[in-house]
Amino acid sequence: MRIHRHGARLRFCAPLCGVLVLASAVSCERNAATTQQDAAMDASSPDTGIDANVWDSAVDAALPDANLNDANPNDASLPDAEVVDAATLDASVADGGGQDSGVPPICPPEMVLVNATYCMDIWEASRPDATGLHPGIDESFAVSAPNVLPWWSSSLTASVAELACNNAAKRLCTATEWETACAGPTQTLYGYGNLYEPATCNGIDTRCDCTNAACSSEPVCPFAMCWSQCGGTFHVDPTGFFTGCMNGWGLYDMNGNVWEAVDSADLYPFRGGAFNCGNSETNHRCDFVPSWNISAKGFRCCADPL
Repeated sequence: MRIHRHGARLRFCAPLCGVLVLASAVSCERNAATTQQDAAMDASSPDTGIDANVWDSAVDAALPDANLNDANPNDASLPDAEVVDAATLDASVADGGGQDSGVPPICPPEMVLVNATYCMDIWEASRPDATGLHPGIDESFAVSAPNVLPWWSSSLTASVAELACNNAAKRLCTATEWETACAGPTQTLYGYGNLYEPATCNGIDTRCDCTNAACSSEPVCPFAMCWSQCGGTFHVDPTGFFTGCMNGWGLYDMNGNVWEAVDSADLYPFRGGAFNCGNSETNHRCDFVPSWNISAKGFRCCADPL
């Protein structure tokens, strides 16, 4: 496979369940109670940022986030080049044990080999000029890199995602490829296992306010649906920020952060849930297919191995 460079050398070989939307927008949950919940979450203020579909600076500015303001966003708490090395050079991660002998097919360094069959981006797609504080504006091709804000919007379509992947000499993953990759080598409900872990990946329960009087007596917090009981904050995070949100293939953020577009005939061809899904326990499952027009739409790319 020829890696498309587009002039400059790409990072690693060359990108809130949605954008913080207005109360009238479609929420992550179809039932009335959760619709009200998502609307309350998403309707803080009108978009005043760079792109109403991309960045809600008015709301994000009001949410405390020491991590995004970290003077050293590439510190040891975030994945670094060693993640790429482990994913590509260690056959136990790169091919998931799919081959017992011989040299496995080769993937670009920013991708891993899934089932010894196809390559998938380690991180959610980002724009070429994205940083840990800014999602970027260059939409010429998709990038897979750690520690940057992902490429997402409420209006993103699978065709836009496919073009961005094609321009990076890749393609959009099929639904089967995505679901297989998400479930990891042991094919679990989530990338990290069969039981929902609210603090492992970026979901609405992750930052619920466990000090709130309504939750302070809970023996374990956060817990499923705790945001509706405790309140709290929620927002998109840079790729790979949750270091534990990695499955056995070496893929980050397959559950939560942003929904990911797939090449399928589904009316809403997205998978994986997002950071503000009212029912993250269900929406974050690898096999969950939305039946409504979700927001916080992102993607990652696949490719055939060399």
